[in-house]
Amino acid sequence: MKFKKIQFNIYKLIIVSLMLDAYALFYIRTFPVTPFTIVSIIFVVLCIAETKENLMKIRKKDILLVLLIVCITFNYIFYGCKNSTSFLQSIYFIALCILAYRKETKANFDSYCDFFQHLMTVMSIYAIYQFFGRILNLPFTDLIIPGHMVKGYNWTNTTYVSGLNMYRSNAVFREPSFFGQMLAISLLLYVPGFLNKKVQFKDYLVPTILQAIALILAISGTGFFMIGIGLILYLLLTRRTRKTWERVFAYLMLGILVVPYILLVTSFGSYLLSRMNELFVYNKDASSGYVRFRSWIFVVEKAWNKNFLLGSGIGTGADYVSEFAIQFYAMTLNGFARVATELGLSGLGLWMGYLLSGLKVKETSLTDSRFLILACSMVPLVFMHETFASNIFWGFMMLMNIRFVEIRKT
Repeated sequence: MKFKKIQFNIYKLIIVSLMLDAYALFYIRTFPVTPFTIVSIIFVVLCIAETKENLMKIRKKDILLVLLIVCITFNYIFYGCKNSTSFLQSIYFIALCILAYRKETKANFDSYCDFFQHLMTVMSIYAIYQFFGRILNLPFTDLIIPGHMVKGYNWTNTTYVSGLNMYRSNAVFREPSFFGQMLAISLLLYVPGFLNKKVQFKDYLVPTILQAIALILAISGTGFFMIGIGLILYLLLTRRTRKTWERVFAYLMLGILVVPYILLVTSFGSYLLSRMNELFVYNKDASSGYVRFRSWIFVVEKAWNKNFLLGSGIGTGADYVSEFAIQFYAMTLNGFARVATELGLSGLGLWMGYLLSGLKVKETSLTDSRFLILACSMVPLVFMHETFASNIFWGFMMLMNIRFVEIRKT
């Protein structure tokens, strides 16, 4: 797909719109029209204008997505054409991802990654100011626009650390967890360069430190979880030379020396351990980890007892959330759980199949490695929150639906 001069900017515009996902320009009934909504519509118009003759062609990479559309449509009809809004929304996101397929130079892809990381550095600087500004009652620590915030946003919340109630940093994201997850993706994108010695550590030292500090101040367990799982996946999938493994081993030894001290001696470490305990024991006053990673199992089990192949029907996840909310405070379904519940094994297999297909990358350059680690970071993301209808998740999937090509010299 070629957008000529516009191509270079439309994907960067998508990235900017993801940063502003907490803001609703206006509402159509209960649907919030966000900056991403507007940018995605512009994107579709450009796609139609630029690829009229190729619009109906199906590429190999997109077969699973096309089959997923068929699966969702059949599911919608099978259950009596209910929940039309959820049906249309899911089809729209998948269509966006299919339309985003394009031949892309590695230089362009790197420019998108660099642009995203630069923005996250700016967000980190603001988040550091935000954290201490809230303590000192400084101005502009909450950039809330009355009447134009997406309904249901958490924005921030207090947490108890070192004897103090502190507001978690969120920059301009809907909540600290979203901010932490975006920081995790950005920090992971630095890893291939460091491990392969393709970049000088000093060149990225400042932004890495700023983003790491912001992640700590966001007090986001999901952010740390994404870094850990994403990094492990990347190391398992990538082919490393002996020198690279020696470098990995050196970082691992440093972690073994530093991490136990942080966890066992510092107040922040005690807080992290208490958050980890949420994964195993349900506590109404600290339920985020349990409902995010554990309680959804009961929902999927109930839906699959009804029909394990087709689930309970597109859009029915909210019914289960309200039903189990009595038992589990702040009950929610992450992306994996929602698809499993609503679309059953058939829909889950197609969706996860497409997601995991991004892990099949033959590394020949630093760009390939950055693509791979970005794909690795998307896997834990589906367990963080409801990604199947998430602008952030599908925005990244649009950026990644590419085939690298080299520039032909004439």
